[in-house]
Amino acid sequence: MTLLLASIVGPSFDDALRAVRRAIQNGADGVELRLDAMADVTDEQVMMMLAELPDDRHAMLTIRSREEGGHYDGLDADRVSRLIALGPLFDSIDVEAALWRRSANIRQKIMLAVERSAHEPPPLEQTDVALAEPHAEMAEVSPAAPVPGRRLLILSHHDTRGRPPRLSAELLDLVREPRCDIVKLAWAARSLRECFEAFELMRDRHKPLVAICMGDDGLISRLLARKYGAWAAFAAVDAAAAAAPGQPTINDLKRRYRWDAIGPRTEVYGVIGDPIGHSLSPVVFNAAFDAAGIDAVYVPLRVRPGYESFKALMVEALARPWFDLRGVSVTSPHKEHALRFVTEQGGRVDELARRIGAANTLSIDASGGSSASNTDSAAVMAAIRAGTDLAPAEWSGAPVAILGAGGAARAAAVALREIGADVTVYGRSRARADVLAADLGCRAASWDERHTLAARILLNCTPIGQSPDENATPIDASALRGDMIVFDAVYRPRQTRLIVEARARGCRVIEGLEMFLHQAAAQWRAWTGRDAPLSVMRSAATP
Repeated sequence: MTLLLASIVGPSFDDALRAVRRAIQNGADGVELRLDAMADVTDEQVMMMLAELPDDRHAMLTIRSREEGGHYDGLDADRVSRLIALGPLFDSIDVEAALWRRSANIRQKIMLAVERSAHEPPPLEQTDVALAEPHAEMAEVSPAAPVPGRRLLILSHHDTRGRPPRLSAELLDLVREPRCDIVKLAWAARSLRECFEAFELMRDRHKPLVAICMGDDGLISRLLARKYGAWAAFAAVDAAAAAAPGQPTINDLKRRYRWDAIGPRTEVYGVIGDPIGHSLSPVVFNAAFDAAGIDAVYVPLRVRPGYESFKALMVEALARPWFDLRGVSVTSPHKEHALRFVTEQGGRVDELARRIGAANTLSIDASGGSSASNTDSAAVMAAIRAGTDLAPAEWSGAPVAILGAGGAARAAAVALREIGADVTVYGRSRARADVLAADLGCRAASWDERHTLAARILLNCTPIGQSPDENATPIDASALRGDMIVFDAVYRPRQTRLIVEARARGCRVIEGLEMFLHQAAAQWRAWTGRDAPLSVMRSAATP
């Protein structure tokens, strides 16, 4: 079973003690005390923190050097002395492979830290443990007792520059080291695809192993560590106290990403796009999987712009049946790439996606076969019908302005042309707008003309105004009239600047969350064959 360990980084004793308590409250299986990040914390205070742990929780000791992404820049002798002094209080000790190899003398001393079981900590002086106000409630903590028997020795290698050039050789050396109980390898990922190598290392392990790709591109190496049998995964107590780039919080892992439900057979779904951090899809779909009792997890998959980047990720994923990829939501800028990929692979493309020229949904069967569909078009109309009282006859010839010329704009244009609306597309790329207009039988206009548009309905199908650029808007407020219906496909934040300004001008507004939920429900049906638990999904999207 993969341990979920909270990395505790302090920096003060008060901060660290609170973090230990919160880690246990939030359901961590134990803690990693990163003493390199707690320069002023004494050995006696370490004992007090460990005394907070229930007997069934794991305690791991780490003093990481600056060379490997930590904070310790002192002498090896001082670091090893502290390992010897504190080692008997812990269940495991993380030692960098570089330090281990430095000399036979250092190895002998590290083994003393690992194997000593009769060590008793020195008595505590009251002056060392008394806490000044306002933290007096923390003072009544007894020191930890030594852990009986041998500690687990973790030999680790961290590279903050990128994948180690000798990764395979490093792994082999550590696996062959007879005194090493657990191997830990971590490196800064340059792309999401490097996570597949981490998964392969964990699947093929000959010794308990942790393989982590650090940074945003390595997030899934942490989210899916339990699926591939990692010895442990590391999480922060809160986002501001992450011990390494890309480290999620305990709450994120357990509540957003279904940590406790993940196992070797868990199917994987995800959202592909760039940027992807704003997406509500993980929280919405994971809540739905949980409610339906389906063994699946939904994860973010950031893929940089360009068809080759999209194709490379999909090829890597589909080449590994054990990855169990079963479905993908596709967002900007990859909807047209998704359609192209499935077409080139000889997969099935539904007629609507083919007509739109973009797909927002990929479904993958157990043999790796893929199909592409588009749920955006129906979702646009469902949101408009729910947010307006226009009769069907009023749509014929109604002037509609669409901002953007990407996949979402194509889906909206198809839906609105089918009901007879007079559509004009204002593309940030005039060439793309011209192509869209020619393909779908509508008009194109330059981006600069949007401020003087005359439309009954305005749809923003660009990402302008999306978190974290909440102050941006795709059109000046002076172009908004009180008789307009304004629909913003951006749903994060829910109240975009465009929506706020349109409402202030007396416009009827339609929030992007409605479109998001309708298209997500259709994706759910495509993947599971079941009706979507829409109330659960809505509740997850609007906590």
